[in-house]
Amino acid sequence: MINQISDKIVFSGLKLIKYGKLNVTTFQNKKLQFGDDGSLEASIKINKPDFSKNIINDFPVEVTLKSDPNTITVKKYLPKN
Repeated sequence: MINQISDKIVFSGLKLIKYGKLNVTTFQNKKLQFGDDGSLEASIKINKPDFSKNIINDFPVEVTLKSDPNTITVKKYLPKN
């Protein structure tokens, strides 16, 4: 149940993709597509049922995809101890 709620939260943010296309295959083998511009395309297969929950628990994370297909930036901010 918590994994399904986490999926809805994470995937709702992906609906904001304006440039490029992201294909996601969920742990349940459900195919999802976000964005519609084919100039930059990426595919992700989720292999663990708690993937989305872990993203939320590790928040904040920033992912930036630019129109240059060779440019992907992933930043993870670690909390101070």
